[in-house]
Amino acid sequence: MLEILQFIFSNFWIFCGTVILLYIIGVYCITSPIAAILCAFSKDSKDKDN
Repeated sequence: MLEILQFIFSNFWIFCGTVILLYIIGVYCITSPIAAILCAFSKDSKDKDN
């Protein structure tokens, strides 16, 4: 029982923090720049068509 409580209050929160950190890094450092680059390329192609 004591080991379970120790896991919940130490390793579990470290795990949750790591998951949240990886999510934030994925969204803001990987997905957003890719979306911005694709958006810029799509605008360029639209301008060339007109």
